[in-house]
Amino acid sequence: MSRRSGNCGAQSWTSRPELPYRSLRSAKMAGAIGAKRNAHDQEKLTVTPSPAAGRRRGDDRRISAISYAQADVIKIGHLTPRTGFLGTLGEFAVQAADLAVEEINAGGGVMGRKIDLIKEDSVNLQTASTKAERMVERDKVACIVGEISSASGLTISQVADRTKTLFVNTGCNSDELRGKGCKRFMAHVESANSMYVKTVGRALLANNLVKGKSGSR
Repeated sequence: MSRRSGNCGAQSWTSRPELPYRSLRSAKMAGAIGAKRNAHDQEKLTVTPSPAAGRRRGDDRRISAISYAQADVIKIGHLTPRTGFLGTLGEFAVQAADLAVEEINAGGGVMGRKIDLIKEDSVNLQTASTKAERMVERDKVACIVGEISSASGLTISQVADRTKTLFVNTGCNSDELRGKGCKRFMAHVESANSMYVKTVGRALLANNLVKGKSGSR
């Protein structure tokens, strides 16, 4: 900035010496205001933990400890018919599962964690579905194993797929469960009916044991 001075209309321009000083003073004031603002913002960001917050952190640690304690055991649900016309086969399955769990736990479990086998009777498909949901929602099982009836196996697989829980089918032979009824969270231990029929049929044909059919073709 400059001002005009002179006599009889003569004009000349001279610099105002006070303006640089004012500019410097304004800059210092702006810097001071900015420093105070930063200090104020920093004060707002500094949070002093309260006793309540300490108690909450303690609760979080206690919850973590509870979760860890619960994770020490691996819960597995075993569903199979133990009554009705498939009850005899189901009891054999339960005995086999008990022996397997006993052997695994005696050997130290799975990565140091023991297995807790929760066994239920899935006498029909409605009961199988209800008990599968109970195992997942109430017992918090890691997976469900078992079943013999293909109809019950289908309902269990639907529960497993909906709750994203692994279902290991050990005895349902229906082709439907390997086809349209196959679910993302279902695995099969045993083969399908068509696989058995084709394998046995080829063996019978090869040995000329099918009347009117020759194994040479």
